[in-house]
Amino acid sequence: MNIAQRIDQLPMTPLMRRVIFIGGIGLMFDAMDQGMVSGVLASIGQEWTLTGGQLGFLASSGVIGMFVGALLAGFLSDRFGRRTIVLVTLLVFSAGSALCGASTSYEMLLVCRFFTGLGLGGELPVITTMVSEFSPICSRGRNVVLVESFWAWGWIAASLVSYLAIPLYGWRVAFFVGAVPALFAAILRFTMPESPRYLESVGKHEQADAVVIRMEKEA
Repeated sequence: MNIAQRIDQLPMTPLMRRVIFIGGIGLMFDAMDQGMVSGVLASIGQEWTLTGGQLGFLASSGVIGMFVGALLAGFLSDRFGRRTIVLVTLLVFSAGSALCGASTSYEMLLVCRFFTGLGLGGELPVITTMVSEFSPICSRGRNVVLVESFWAWGWIAASLVSYLAIPLYGWRVAFFVGAVPALFAAILRFTMPESPRYLESVGKHEQADAVVIRMEKEA
């Protein structure tokens, strides 16, 4: 049997649950970013005396970055691996968010929001792909929906930060909170293996076999 057939015969294992949880936490941070930006636009506009058009373009810059990131993510993850691209996009997202908090001008914030969106948009489809590739066919749909559900928790967290922290510390704190995933990326690097289906597709059969053997032992 090939790697895919062996995975499809497995029940849910601790490693599969870990992949869902780690991927879900990544999506939660992404949702937090989107939610908190919605909550700080008014404060930014007031502090820098921005027009409605400037605020609209500021909100759109992140979305444009997400569009570009999503376009590139599929190609790059096929070339360099799912886990590598998730790690890189998390770091890009975190660095962009931190620089947003340190921005000294509207133009700088625009560019930083674009790069934040670039990382965010690249991460979303690759995490979903990883969860799908780790899952047996009988639970694949459920697992993908489960990891996507973390998006709601991110919006809840964003609401709490917007309500509790921004009135006390200003709008910049929302972006500094968004830099936290950089630490999460380090944890990801050492706790989540590469997708065995991807490893098999690029000819790394021994590495793919080692991941699946681990899952089979857990089962």
